[in-house]
Formats: sequence, structure tokens, C-alpha cells
Amino acid sequence: GARAKLGVLSDCHDDLVELLEQPQLAASAVRNGLYSEALELDAAAAARAAMHPAIPALQRVAAGVRASLGELRHRLLLRLSEPLTLPEALHIVGLLRRLPPPHALSEPQQRSAFLRGRAAYLDKAA
Repeated sequence: GARAKLGVLSDCHDDLVELLEQPQLAASAVRNGLYSEALELDAAAAARAAMHPAIPALQRVAAGVRASLGELRHRLLLRLSEPLTLPEALHIVGLLRRLPPPHALSEPQQRSAFLRGRAAYLDKAA
């Protein structure tokens, strides 16, 4: 009865806490420049939410993780106006391409953002 349910909850406590902390973990990953990790967290949260659409907590976790991707996009776009090596620039473009909707940029938007960022860098450098 109640004791068995409490035992199951106790066994799952760490997993539940880890799951519910994912939005904060994604935000922290973005703040610390761990962009690939933030995108991986988003993909995992979105997959879980899609597999279990009737579980509101999973939908909220996925939405919370997804919310941090707006800041990720902002930071990536800012990096394009800073000094970059070619590998760094390619890495940033690759990360921008991995962004899911609503944070995704179309191919023309990506090109335009890249050119604007590099032009801003050249303006500052001149």
C-alpha cells in the first residue's frame, strides 16, 4: 500500500530531482559556454516529452530547457562579432544549425547573421 508507494518514490527520488533540475542545468551550461551540452539536454528533454505527452511535468521540463536556447542563440550570434579562428567560426555555425524551433535560423538567416557578425568584427578591428 502506502509504504510500497513511498519505497518506490524513495528509490526514484534522485532520478526525479535530476530530471526536474534539467532546466537549471541547461541554463548553467549556456552561461558556462557548454553549448553542445545544452543542445544535448534539450534534445533529450524534447524526446522524453514527445514519448510521454500525457505527463505535464515532462512537458514543463522540456519547455524549461528549451527556454535556455534563446540565450544560447544570442551568445552564439555575439561570438560571431568577436575575434575567431576558422575552426571556432565553423563550430559556431554548426551549433546555430542545430538549434531547434523556435530558436532555429533559416539558411538565409544564418548566412546573414554570419556576415553581419564578421562585418561588425571588422568594423571594430579597423
